[in-house]
This record gives sequence, structure tokens and C-alpha cells, in this order.
Amino acid sequence: MKIEWKTCYRIGLSIFLLFLCVHYWNTAVGLFLLAFKAAVPLLTGCAIAYMVNILMSLYEKYYVLFRAKKGGAADKGRRSVCMAAAFLTLFAAAALLVEMMATTGRSLSELYREITERCGCFEMVERGYRF
Repeated sequence: MKIEWKTCYRIGLSIFLLFLCVHYWNTAVGLFLLAFKAAVPLLTGCAIAYMVNILMSLYEKYYVLFRAKKGGAADKGRRSVCMAAAFLTLFAAAALLVEMMATTGRSLSELYREITERCGCFEMVERGYRF
């Protein structure tokens, strides 16, 4: 195997960068977290745009089937109506999901309370007893 200077430079640079990351680990992690915090709104916006785009293309496809006549006022407002419907659907789905999670949390807490009342073994575990 022939070793070239370019390969040696790459290895040396990699070792130097690894040394800097190890030596300045806290600074490197802080820099990474700063970049991540800056990217979170962008990633959230991309995720919302992706979901709205899927809904909007679906609504536009079916909107064409129900329009009264081609080129009318309903045809001109197609994009805005479909976008509003897509956002309303997305907000309704998010609200439904939050409600389902809250109901599930309440049910699980009631289930845990009911089990602990009927069975004394959980009280023993909470007190630190070992079986």
C-alpha cells in the first residue's frame, strides 16, 4: 500500500480535531447545543409544512371534483381554502391527540391507585422492602 502525503495530512488533521474535541469537550457540547437550539424552530417548521403539504394536496385534489364551474370565484380561492382546511385539520388532530393523552394519563393514574388499594404489595415496594 502506497502512503501519500495527502493521506498523512488527513490523518494528522483528524487526530488534531479529535484532540481539540477531547480537550475542549464542554465548549464543543455547548456549541452543539447552541446549534441544536437554533435548528429546533426550523425543524419544527419543516415538519409542520410537510404535514400541511400532504393535507393540502389531498384537499386540492378533491376540491376540483366539487367546484361549480371552471374559472369561477371558487376556483380562484382554491389554494387559500385548501390551506385553511389543512391547518384546521392539523390543529384538530393535535387537539384530539392531546385530549387522548390526557385521558390516558388520568386512566393510568386511576388504575395505579386502584391496584395499590387492592394489593398491599405495591406499598411494600414503595417503602423499600425487598422480596
